[in-house]
Amino acid sequence: RGLRGLPLHYLYIWGRPETHGPFAPSLVQLIRRRPWADWQSSRAMAELTRRTSGSGNLDRVEIQDLLEGIRAGSFHPTVLDLSCKYISDMGELVAWAVEVHSSIEVLDLSCNNIGDLNAQKLANALKDDKLVKVLRLKDNAICDGGFCRFAELLLENETCTELDLSCNFASDYAADKVCESMVSNRGLQDLDLSYTRLTEAGGVFLARALSNGKVPLRKLNVSYTMLGKGTVLLAEGLTTNETLLELDMSGNCMCSEAAEKVGAALIHNTTLRTLKIADNMIKEDACAGLGLAFEGNCGLTCVDLSKNAMFRYGAVGLCVGIARNNTMKSLILRECCILVGNVGPLAEALRTNTALERLDLAHNDLEEVGVELLAAALKSNQTLTCLNLTFNNLRDRGAELLAAALAENKGLVEV
Repeated sequence: RGLRGLPLHYLYIWGRPETHGPFAPSLVQLIRRRPWADWQSSRAMAELTRRTSGSGNLDRVEIQDLLEGIRAGSFHPTVLDLSCKYISDMGELVAWAVEVHSSIEVLDLSCNNIGDLNAQKLANALKDDKLVKVLRLKDNAICDGGFCRFAELLLENETCTELDLSCNFASDYAADKVCESMVSNRGLQDLDLSYTRLTEAGGVFLARALSNGKVPLRKLNVSYTMLGKGTVLLAEGLTTNETLLELDMSGNCMCSEAAEKVGAALIHNTTLRTLKIADNMIKEDACAGLGLAFEGNCGLTCVDLSKNAMFRYGAVGLCVGIARNNTMKSLILRECCILVGNVGPLAEALRTNTALERLDLAHNDLEEVGVELLAAALKSNQTLTCLNLTFNNLRDRGAELLAAALAENKGLVEV
């Protein structure tokens, strides 16, 4: 009782814990309930501020103190990074802190397993919030209830500009609800639903959001969502979209029709900067069609086509487009079955292309003959700065040829 109200900064208790007697639990409660005003003039407040913004680590006691301080209105961080802190039991306290009194603009709770109920409470807390702009809830075991509540939140809240719900456990119905809410939302610019489950209906709603001209979405990640034929509809939405800068549809088993639709959209779309459609089993004829689209596109700067079997016909068509493209800076073709006989068109493209800066050809089994063709092209290409040839069975001869080319090439800085 005598300690209550004192502006304590340090308290030392000598002796083993078992000698502290029955007063120890009460003492712990006293310290946890200490007035936060006492901390504001101490170094501890500055240290917590620094470490909360991601430049340091907080232990569980400090996190609980921090959340109680935010809730009491004595601590006003704008960035709260609690990712990977294993605070599943503090999810409710986070929701209370945000709802009662908060200045938080960036809230990162990724990889904390907060669960579905706490996610619903957090969504309720954000209903009338006008400050939180970035909300990251990746890998938190959020199920249908949480997803549906966030779908409702997107209909009411237009302050949040970034939402990450990737790697959670919601059903396709609940994830589709989030997509449906995007049709009416006017604030969200970055949506990540990767590694959740979507259906064709989800593709319909996202396509509407992209094509209606009123949704300011700039980054969309729906990779590995089992979207299937929904990718066809999503690709159609790209045709008239003028806001999206980055689209990731990797790992969705795109059919040839979807790849053709993407190619057709790229002819008209000049806003998109990054396109990732890796691991989609795109066939070589569709790859060739994409090459023609790249030839006429003047907006794309980064393309990832990894894990799509191009073989010879696909590689030839793609390289024709790359050779004539003047804006693409990065091309990723990992595990694309670009074998020895398919390297010629790529080498020829490198001779004439003056824009490409990064080329990733890892895991393609180019062997010595393929590297020899690339090495000859590198002697005349001066724009490429990064080349990845790992796992290509180069052998000693291939390495020697590459080294000789690098002696004449002044542009490459990373191989």
